Amino acid sequence: MDEKKTLAVACGFPEPINGGFITLHPNNLVGATAHYHCVENLYKLEGPDSRTCLDTGYWSGYPG
Repeated sequence: MDEKKTLAVACGFPEPINGGFITLHPNNLVGATAHYHCVENLYKLEGPDSRTCLDTGYWSGYPG
């Protein structure tokens, strides 16, 4: 009998942003969310404030 194995798909870590930081909820596996935050009063976030880890192994909005 063939044993089936399930492997978790991870998206790696999102690219860092200048003047801010990223928090992952709860991790970097499929379905997780990366939230982008700016240093208050110094920078303004442009674009979406979050991305989702997709089953393709890429973060949503990934340019490649």
